[in-house]
Amino acid sequence: MNKFQRAYADISVALARLARQADRAQIEEQRWRERVALAERLGKHDLAEQARERVLRAAEEEIHLRTYIAGQQAKLDRVRELSR
Repeated sequence: MNKFQRAYADISVALARLARQADRAQIEEQRWRERVALAERLGKHDLAEQARERVLRAAEEEIHLRTYIAGQQAKLDRVRELSR
């Protein structure tokens, strides 16, 4: 395995790990959205507001990770080209 192939493998593994983290952030965002709805149904406006803040944080984390993954994917494509 040459250095480009090794770099490709390392980046691929890292991107897969980041994609799983982004998926978990998306799931967490949905959980917090459900908690917002529950808190609103129960009239717990302070809890609903706290849950909204958590929704925002989870969404921001997912967006950040997916944006980073897209940038790294471009680098991965370049490494793949160089390894041929």
